[in-house]
Amino acid sequence: METIENQRKIENYIWQAGMEWAEYVIVLEGLLKEGKTTGPHQTPERLEHARINLMRMKRISQQFEPDVETMEILNAKPNDIRILFIVEGWCGDAAQIVPALQKMVEQRGWKSKFILRDEFPAVMDMFLTNGSKSIPVAVALDKDGYVLQNHWGPRPALLLDLVNNWKQAMDKDDWHKLMHTWYALDKSLTLQKDFSDWVSQL
Repeated sequence: METIENQRKIENYIWQAGMEWAEYVIVLEGLLKEGKTTGPHQTPERLEHARINLMRMKRISQQFEPDVETMEILNAKPNDIRILFIVEGWCGDAAQIVPALQKMVEQRGWKSKFILRDEFPAVMDMFLTNGSKSIPVAVALDKDGYVLQNHWGPRPALLLDLVNNWKQAMDKDDWHKLMHTWYALDKSLTLQKDFSDWVSQL
């Protein structure tokens, strides 16, 4: 663990600027009604992704329930941990992952906030994955805003390896279809194990 002097910190104004889960969903709904999504790059493809993502998010949020083993691991950790999510409405992985993570965090009783990657570039640059601005990212903070452990994300490790292999063998549309099929079949089981393993190291 880094010393406090060297440890990364999320300033309180950034946390305060973050959205609650319900607020984030409302923002996405409002943008879609205007024919928009989050971020500066507005394309028909991103808008369609955002539309599908919102439906996925709502379905997963309604249907997902964390298992007992996952919650035992989360419950063993301090009550004052906070989770900062870095997301965008057009991101397919965020739509598949974040509703389940939010449900785990919510049932644990931890506070969470959501910020948009492209609105907080300096924060995103603190949590790169192999040099890329991949999302979603989950960051654990203590009560003073200091970062605990490395960030989680942007995908469960197993899927990350699969996607890396798929990218070498097929075009984007094909591996995207495989990825979303994987999420549907897995039903967040791998996600729970991956996330709880990360939490266990906090």
